[in-house]
Amino acid sequence: MRWDALFDDLESQLRSATTAVQESEIRDRTRIEQSRLTLVQRLLGHVGMPVGVSTTGGRFLSGVLTHVGAGWVTLAVEGRSVIVPLASLQAVRGLGRGGWGSRRRVSTRGSVSGPPSGPCPGTGRRWRCGWRRRRATAG
Repeated sequence: MRWDALFDDLESQLRSATTAVQESEIRDRTRIEQSRLTLVQRLLGHVGMPVGVSTTGGRFLSGVLTHVGAGWVTLAVEGRSVIVPLASLQAVRGLGRGGWGSRRRVSTRGSVSGPPSGPCPGTGRRWRCGWRRRRATAG
């Protein structure tokens, strides 16, 4: 009887140690995968969510992330779309552990030197209307 209790205890300790090793390995693999994500990939995982950005020009913008391009992001701030070049980002707040959206793609339309084509989200107006004004407020 004492031997049965001893072997049951040893089996329990082995299961506990195995579970701890597996959990540690999962945490390490998750950390490694997250460290390989680029900023653009992390931003793509947060399209449609509120974020805050600080720019090198000393501005802080808080709004909903609407688009992510190869060199820019677009935020919906107080009913306006604001284009922010990635090069001017100093900090991004509100990013969780999410990452690459499986169906989302980086927009290749437009660049930091020119706006994306098509209508401005929410207004139906062309992007080119007020582009200089939006660009000046972004950074």
